[in-house]
Amino acid sequence: MPEGDTLWNIAHRLRPLVAGRPVEEIEVHRPRYPTPAAGTVVDDVRSVGKHLLISFDGGTIVHTHLLMAGEWHVYRVGERWRDSPGAVRVRLRVDGLAALEAGVRDGEVH
Repeated sequence: MPEGDTLWNIAHRLRPLVAGRPVEEIEVHRPRYPTPAAGTVVDDVRSVGKHLLISFDGGTIVHTHLLMAGEWHVYRVGERWRDSPGAVRVRLRVDGLAALEAGVRDGEVH
């Protein structure tokens, strides 16, 4: 199970890749709240305990919890993904990069 230090490392790795950049596309599996629109700028990526928070200008936050087996991966657009598309719970595309959160299929992202 991913622990807090794992989430801190993920946030530390994602932040310089996505912060300050406009969203080209975002998909959230089972969203509970409206997701940011294309063109919205990523403000920050941070961890709080076992939670990863991606905040956007305008105040929207995408909150993920990795559950027992979740992971974040970053790929160049068009590069082959490590996980199957059906396992992806969040896909954030900025500046030619795709950041994907994937894990067990029944997980929920909010």
